[in-house]
Amino acid sequence: MSLLTNWFSRGESGARLRPKRIVVIDLETSGLDTQRDTIISFGGVAIVQGEVRVGDGFEMVVKQETVSSDANIVIHGVMGQSQRNGVPLAEAMQAFETWRDGAPLVGWHIAFDMAFLN
Repeated sequence: MSLLTNWFSRGESGARLRPKRIVVIDLETSGLDTQRDTIISFGGVAIVQGEVRVGDGFEMVVKQETVSSDANIVIHGVMGQSQRNGVPLAEAMQAFETWRDGAPLVGWHIAFDMAFLN
């Protein structure tokens, strides 16, 4: 059993939780300030019963009023034209929530991602 699966399979009481589907999420942002910066893109991949489901993924670029700096683009790789042609944030969030279908979210530095999502 993988470490991630093992971590999710125990509740506070030690009882097995075994969610059928877990979503690993990652955001790309224009910076680190949750009050000033914006979500540029986000994506996710599903883990179903401990296995990554490559075909069960989500990726969307969010429309930007102002394209992020060249230095920022080097980090996340989302080019200016893609940012200008992205989907409005509300529409992107709705599409993500539909795809997620209530699955628990996990991620690297998830508190950072959740601060932007909230």
